[in-house]
Amino acid sequence: YNMRVVECKLAAMILAISLGGEKSRVLSDIKILKDVEPAIAERFGGGTEKGAEAVKAHLHEGRYTLEEIEGILGTSLQKLFEGNAMSLKVLEAGREDGGFLLQNRALHVFEEAQRVRQFKAICDTSSSCAEGSDDKLRALGSFMDDSHASCSNLFECSCPELNQLVEAAKSSGALGARLTGAGWGGCCVFLVQESHAEPFMSALKDTYYAPRMKAGLLQVDLDNMGHVLFASKPSAGAAVLQVPDLLGSAP
Repeated sequence: YNMRVVECKLAAMILAISLGGEKSRVLSDIKILKDVEPAIAERFGGGTEKGAEAVKAHLHEGRYTLEEIEGILGTSLQKLFEGNAMSLKVLEAGREDGGFLLQNRALHVFEEAQRVRQFKAICDTSSSCAEGSDDKLRALGSFMDDSHASCSNLFECSCPELNQLVEAAKSSGALGARLTGAGWGGCCVFLVQESHAEPFMSALKDTYYAPRMKAGLLQVDLDNMGHVLFASKPSAGAAVLQVPDLLGSAP
């Protein structure tokens, strides 16, 4: 997790400089990839939706060595992250790995942000999932599949077990599947028609959990998995409620 934080910050700084940013201002002002969106908009005529194009144009494939990064930034990385013990450890790990995959990390961030926007746009096209639901759900599922592939291949925050769980979910009838969890995955979320939820969970037990139980890789009670595998419905999520509006009167 901390490796990706450092990589994304470095990618943002190099991208900003490549887009014409003055080095001293970049070093002081650019913290995350979103900070580069104004420069991307000025050069490419768009923000998040043009992020991937900007990344491919200005960040090279493969690893950036620490020496290469320092040459671009015009400062030592030890000085840049001075006082941040965790980031300094990340730099040492990056040196041992041969450098940082900055293009991959930045591509994931911008493309994932665009997927979220597209996902929301589909959800906003009607007030009911029943209206044209099959095509819409397949489209939403495709975004989830692409998201997981990006998490696995570009951001590298998945693991073999999660990838296998996603594959098992798809073979069991999920319209879409991706890893989820606070910071670094650990769980999966699946998109399934409500009418298919119970058959889906039963199939997933057979295709993923039971074989791993038999092989001694998992210890779960297949007849009591409510804390491991369960169905939930989408909700509106967190929101700010205006109390005067609810009461129908001024405060």
